[in-house]
Amino acid sequence: QDQGIQGLVIIKFVVTDTGNVGEIQIVKSLDPNCDREALRLVKTLPKFHPGRHQGKPVNVWYQIPIRFMIKEPHLFTHSLYFYLVDYQKSRM
Repeated sequence: QDQGIQGLVIIKFVVTDTGNVGEIQIVKSLDPNCDREALRLVKTLPKFHPGRHQGKPVNVWYQIPIRFMIKEPHLFTHSLYFYLVDYQKSRM
């Protein structure tokens, strides 16, 4: 926070055939503290509807950027920019 670090952490993870988030990896590191926070954020993602291939649930890999930026002096915030489309809900 006090270091004024800004930038991007890129995270890769799999949504398993059961809809759980797993195998979280840092693809591009920024700073150990930012990396830890990005990992924490991804670990808190809710359960997903798994991807399907030929009608069967399958593992699907995602790679997302997590941008850390300072909005005001001494205020450290993060923004998670990605869209995961839930096709089942969007069809309703």
